[in-house]
Amino acid sequence: MKYSVPIKANAHVNQAKTTKKDDGMRQQSENNPYNQLHVDSLPSNSLLQLQRTIGNQAVEQLFRAQQVMPPSPSTETEVAQRTPIFHKPTAETALTSDVEKELWDIAQKIDDEVNSAYTRFMTGDYNGASQAQIDLYTLRKYEFDNNSKSMHPSTAAGYVIEGMVNSVINGMDGVEIQVTNLLDGTRPDVLITLPSGEMGLLDITASKSAGHILGKKGNWLNHQNIPLVIESVYPSIDFRNMTSQTLSTEDLARIQERMKHDAEMKILMEEQRQAHLQESYQQRQNVIYEKLMELKAAYDQNNDRDVLPYRINSRSQENFRKIGLDVSIDSQRNHWEITRIDYSVWNEQNNESFFSIYMGLRNFLNTKLEMMGFEPSLTAKRSMDSSSSEERETKRRRK
Repeated sequence: MKYSVPIKANAHVNQAKTTKKDDGMRQQSENNPYNQLHVDSLPSNSLLQLQRTIGNQAVEQLFRAQQVMPPSPSTETEVAQRTPIFHKPTAETALTSDVEKELWDIAQKIDDEVNSAYTRFMTGDYNGASQAQIDLYTLRKYEFDNNSKSMHPSTAAGYVIEGMVNSVINGMDGVEIQVTNLLDGTRPDVLITLPSGEMGLLDITASKSAGHILGKKGNWLNHQNIPLVIESVYPSIDFRNMTSQTLSTEDLARIQERMKHDAEMKILMEEQRQAHLQESYQQRQNVIYEKLMELKAAYDQNNDRDVLPYRINSRSQENFRKIGLDVSIDSQRNHWEITRIDYSVWNEQNNESFFSIYMGLRNFLNTKLEMMGFEPSLTAKRSMDSSSSEERETKRRRK
């Protein structure tokens, strides 16, 4: 499946898809219509809606452009972020039928448990999570605090929070967790089924990943017998502001030993690895997409299209495909066709990360912008990838 991106002539707006990492994107030009929005005057619920509409990256751009600092996690925004996101129907106020309301009554109880689990997690109370979930998070947090080039603890933290919730809701009437045989190629966190047969889907996720279910397989929103689809969202965690994780040599050895033999631990580690690969793919895809949008804006602002013409050849097209984009460009004809390739489709055709190709394309596009007299955005000045961990992952997948 591919996601087509409409490109209009003389459009000076950087478009981006929400990702799971903060990308630190800078606004491309003063012509961006979102500059007219004053984010410091938005109530928290409007800010959340804005994030859902234009993406976390674009909202961050607004904050920076208007020199407004985002509210800290301790403010009312934290409460707003923990409000469930309705995808079907589009808002709680749009619940009209008795079936929808009955499904929401159950989903609301589950959402309350998500809020409770998040609150307890932040105090260091992991009661309800499995030992494997706790061990994996403890190890990742320990590695993070000691600057180890390992996987970020955010995914492992999500496993703990989800495990805490599941320990409470598992066994509730009409509630099933981790259902694998409902939708093709995807696994909803929670399935709610009424006696009449109508269903509701609930996904538990961090606020930074809100909306990610819309890109999953299974067409979550297009099933007549599933009238309710929501995300129960907890605030993304800043692990730098948490108490450092300490482990004795003996405890560290015990966890590492369990990693070798514990079945659940192995499953969690593989899931985390896959999540890491997908996240890296989407980050790189977004960076190159942003570079192409900046380049298009540069050409749109240059009346002479014959200056430094840019046309994609077949070899370049193949390189763009390797990092997740179908691209056809002829600047002299003002032809810009850019399509995102879904990770699931890309992953079936590739078995390496193509990190060097990504870096080559990014550097080439930055150079192209500079030659046209445009300063590349902040994304160009820092890599969102850990080259050492990516190189290790690439070597591992080649074996």
